[in-house]
Formats: sequence, structure tokens, C-alpha cells
Amino acid sequence: SSDLSSSAFWSSHRTLRTMAAQILSRQGSPVDGMLSSLHSNKPSVRVWGLMQIAKLGEARAAQFQLDLPVTQLVDDPDLGVQEQALKTLSLQGSRGARHCDLIAKKLATGAQQVRLAALDALGTLGPFAANQASDAMNCLDDQDLDVVAAACRSLGGMKATSAAVKVAQKLDSTDVEVAIAACESLATMDREVDAVARLLSHNQPRIRAAAAAALNGMTRSEDFAQKLAELVADQDGFVRIHAAEALRALGPKAAAHAQTLG
Repeated sequence: SSDLSSSAFWSSHRTLRTMAAQILSRQGSPVDGMLSSLHSNKPSVRVWGLMQIAKLGEARAAQFQLDLPVTQLVDDPDLGVQEQALKTLSLQGSRGARHCDLIAKKLATGAQQVRLAALDALGTLGPFAANQASDAMNCLDDQDLDVVAAACRSLGGMKATSAAVKVAQKLDSTDVEVAIAACESLATMDREVDAVARLLSHNQPRIRAAAAAALNGMTRSEDFAQKLAELVADQDGFVRIHAAEALRALGPKAAAHAQTLG
């Protein structure tokens, strides 16, 4: 009796598995809907599909080789689709990094939004995109200052320390956004700390705040604890906040300047 019961159980189990397999085969892959949207004649639908693929992350990108259909849209007629395709590749980790050469080629296009997206993508891919650092460095001399700022951040994301000296030159830019981007980049690279610290005395509050924020965590930032302590009394609230946070990060190293803070 027990043998019959066991046989019936496994027979039922196999039947259920067969039914489940048949249902799944009819439903198709969970990414089929996303992939089909990439062939829509509506740019907004193609963008939607790319956004959904981006949400799946690196593991699913590898599982379903989702980088391959995304690359087909990097040269889409619609600039918004190109922009999202680049962003999606950047969120696919090592799988997306296989296409760094393709991403870097978009830096030569005349469309600003695509160039910015390509720089952002390379920066997001980080050290995976290190071989494209020279392409991003070329953008530091661009006439478009938005592109210059994006190039600074991109090189920081790559931790392209070979570009640090050239990025440091942008600290003296008359454009506030470029100077701030250069600060952020050098902080990520942990390079040119003296050049960053000079901006603690800048006449533009946003740049002083960016310099104080950049020093937070940089090697040898304790050498500038005195100036940071003085900035805790700055007229600008953001400068005060970032200076205080940088000092707090120094811990005991900032103790010698307690009187200044007091």
C-alpha cells in the first residue's frame, strides 16, 4: 500500500512539473516583453524597454546577454534612445563594460546630450573603462563647458589618476560647475590635494564648499585642518557644514585646532 502511495505521489509530482514547464514555455522569457519593446516604432517605448532592462542589473544582463540588444540602440535615430542605451549599458557592470569602445565613440558625436551620456556611462563603469581615459581626457579641452565638467567627473569615476594633473588645471576655471567637477574628480582619485586646498580661500562660496567636501577623506587633508577650522565660521551655510564634516572626519588630528573652533 505504501509503495502504491509513493508511486502515485511521484507520478503526480512529475505531472505538475510537466504542466509548469508547459505554462512557462507558453509564457516565454521574463524579458521577452522588454526586448520586443526595443523594436517599437515609438522612441518612448524603446526608451521604456531600455529603462526596464537597466533595472534588472548586472546578473540578469549576463544571464540573458542583455547587453547585445542594447548596443543595437546606441546609434538609434532618436537621441533620447541613444542616451538611455548608453545609461543602460553603464548599469550592466562587467557585461556593459565589454562595449566601452562603442561608448567612447559617441564622444565624437555632435549631440551634446549623447556626449554627456557617454561620459557619464564611462564614469559609472569606473575602472572597467580605464582604457578609455584618453578619450575622456580629450574632452577636457572641449569648447562646451558642460562637456568639460562631465569629463572631469568621468575621469574621477574611472579613477584615472594619469589625468589628475590635467583635471587639476580645471580648478582655475572661471566656470563654477567645471571647478566643482574638478574638485569632485580629484577627491575620488585622491590626487592633487594641495591644488584642491587652495580653493578653500576662493571668493565663490560654492567652490569653497566643494573644496571642503573634497578634502573630506583625501590623503594629507589634516595639513589643512587650520583653514577648515576657520571655515566653520564662514558666512555661507554650506561651507560651514562641509568644513565641519571634514574636520569631524579627521578626528583627533583636528584636536589641535579646537581653539579656533571654540
